Amino acid sequence: MRELARSNDLALLDFLKTALQSQALEVFILDEETSAIDGLAFGLSRRLMILDEDWSRAQAILQDLRRVYGPL
Repeated sequence: MRELARSNDLALLDFLKTALQSQALEVFILDEETSAIDGLAFGLSRRLMILDEDWSRAQAILQDLRRVYGPL
């Protein structure tokens, strides 16, 4: 598993997750519970993870999204 993105922006992570899942990629968000437990909702970044075998496709999708929406 590899990290594709890291952010405190929940809307951005949800957008990326939805975009990747719409292309049949399996997506995992790590550290959601950790920041809630510690009470640091904005203190810890959440990580968007992709399976190793989907890495190239995920990077290509992220690149396409950046072309359309600008920096993410």
